[in-house]
Amino acid sequence: MERSPYAEPYAAGGAPAPAHCHAYAWVGPRWLFDKEGERRPEYPAAFAASEVTPLRPAQWLRKPRRMIRSTFTDPEEAAAWIRARTEEVVPSLLHPEEAESPPLARREAVAADMLRWGGDVVWGFHLRDGRFASYALICCPNLMEPELACPEGLASGPARTERRVAGM
Repeated sequence: MERSPYAEPYAAGGAPAPAHCHAYAWVGPRWLFDKEGERRPEYPAAFAASEVTPLRPAQWLRKPRRMIRSTFTDPEEAAAWIRARTEEVVPSLLHPEEAESPPLARREAVAADMLRWGGDVVWGFHLRDGRFASYALICCPNLMEPELACPEGLASGPARTERRVAGM
């Protein structure tokens, strides 16, 4: 995998590496994505029941555990996961040029580097049929919202687990 220029500033004493990251995916109607109330934890009943991506990435950690698609301790494996999910929707992109600007290999390298220093990775795409695809890799513990508990109850990184959900 190509190395991004973003890794070096953090390699020399930046933020501590996260223990692991959780992968999330949502593909659904754009009109549902636009219903912001369901994407805000201030509306607990709607927020917990909705699988729509939250407005703030770290808020995925407040969602039920069943929404986790996979958990990774290896940044390269996590970055490969988000790239693979993106490749699945490339034929349906509303704007096909999004798949190569920047190239997916470059995005994958940047994603892995961001995960190494604790940055969350979120990719989203408009699809031709009026749907929106949202993929997220959320570091745990989370730098932006360190008070959020791990939804899997993990204190340190587990071995990689893969739980694929049909259609994701």
